[in-house]
Amino acid sequence: MTTLLALSTQVKPAKKFTVDGEEFQLLGTDHLSPSDEATAIALFSRHTLLAQELELTVNVVKGKAVAERLRNTRIQILCKLTDMPQEVADKLPTPEQVKLLEALQDEMVPDEDPDEAIEEDDAS
Repeated sequence: MTTLLALSTQVKPAKKFTVDGEEFQLLGTDHLSPSDEATAIALFSRHTLLAQELELTVNVVKGKAVAERLRNTRIQILCKLTDMPQEVADKLPTPEQVKLLEALQDEMVPDEDPDEAIEEDDAS
């Protein structure tokens, strides 16, 4: 019998990252409660919408307000999907926050498993 899909209920260990030598955990959705997972997804959606709004805003005063909301949402995501305290997240420069945010996005929606891609290529 050919197995179409092999699933598991086991949770993979959280990945680690460091900030100034202090180690923290990068949490994926499988580390969250259903409620926290829904919150994380909503925060990512809000972040995307705010970034789009900021791109389209020509008024500097309004742009500043949107940028502040964007940063606050980014910090909320970082704190929801890591065990890093907000005080540490607040101190990270924006480029470092964005790097971590991108790593978290990859954790939320992982790329295709390279082994599966090889198997598909072999089948061709």
